[in-house]
Amino acid sequence: MNRICARACFFLIALYALAAADALSIAQSEKVPHPSPEAKKQVKSINSTQLDWIIMVPALGKQSPVRALLHEDPVTHSSQFLIRMPPNFHVPAHFHGVNETHTVVEGTFIIQANNERIALKPGGFNYTPAQVVHEAWTPENEGALIFVTVDGPYDLFPAASEVQPSGAQAKP
Repeated sequence: MNRICARACFFLIALYALAAADALSIAQSEKVPHPSPEAKKQVKSINSTQLDWIIMVPALGKQSPVRALLHEDPVTHSSQFLIRMPPNFHVPAHFHGVNETHTVVEGTFIIQANNERIALKPGGFNYTPAQVVHEAWTPENEGALIFVTVDGPYDLFPAASEVQPSGAQAKP
């Protein structure tokens, strides 16, 4: 009798394990992504030699930062782009209507928001929420390449500067 119970229990456990494995397999297959044809068309890969750099402040000529758009969402207009800033450059106090991030790729990017100034090195990151006034600099002897994201249409509104651009020192 014990052998019959043991075999029945073993059979039930094996049956339960198979059912659980089948349920897991079904659940996993339902998690396989199925992007829309439109989403598939939006995949974009680009090398730096293919970037289209645009002068941001034509009046400054070669001393102007340049910008290369990497991607813009066709619906939300959120975008990702690169900005190359020359040495000894000051971006006056301003704010945006959308959230903005900066990630330093090369050089040093000094940013100030909420009366806190910090020098960001390669890999350094900054998040600035919409409506927060901020300004930025590059050191006298070094420019910067930064990766920027905005989570909506890119805009820029000048603000009265509380900081003088001269002597732009920052905490490391």
